[in-house]
Amino acid sequence: MNASAGKDTGAAFRAGSRHRGAWWVATGAAVWATVLFFGGKRIVEYAARPGSSAAPDMYWPAGSRIAHPADRPALLMFLHPKCPCSRASLSNLERILSFGASRVRCTVVFVCPESVSESWRDSDLVGKCRVIAGLSVMFDDGGAEARRFGATTSGHVLMYDARGRLFFSGGLTPARGHEGDSSGMDAVRALISGATPVSVMTPVFGCPLFEPELAAGLGTGAEE
Repeated sequence: MNASAGKDTGAAFRAGSRHRGAWWVATGAAVWATVLFFGGKRIVEYAARPGSSAAPDMYWPAGSRIAHPADRPALLMFLHPKCPCSRASLSNLERILSFGASRVRCTVVFVCPESVSESWRDSDLVGKCRVIAGLSVMFDDGGAEARRFGATTSGHVLMYDARGRLFFSGGLTPARGHEGDSSGMDAVRALISGATPVSVMTPVFGCPLFEPELAAGLGTGAEE
């Protein structure tokens, strides 16, 4: 083989290597873009997917150990102590109470599995509740009250008038884990102010109250 042929072969080899390298870069970029697209799509779909909800009774359930006030409306929010999505629900509730705490009796009911450690009662979510003015906290070990009221998703809010008649059922967030104005917040604000809300039922975005993985404190992103 003469020198010229050797040079041509080397140049062709280097050109082919560059082309192969460019192909791998382009392919890798395409694969990564696809992963990002479908990953982002799944996150958006997850955030926009409401939790399950049962149809609550139209009146305050008989036999409940939660006292119903006779002098003002009552608002109940059912939360899982370790649900990360519910921080947004609680923040929106705090915003509502900042202007109407004296007009409604508000109780957050934390639904805990039976026979769990005290860390469940000391979660960040519970601690946040304890410093919100106008808010009472109680624990529902085993979930008897949640089942009695028909709450199955963390963040579910039920509002009753002074006679014990249900006039709102739903969530306060526009999506899972997202703070900000929502149809649920608008409805509760209107009811507290004595106005007629546009909607009296809204979707609830949060973790299931009775799923096995939550009962074990897993998959929530919260500390044990």
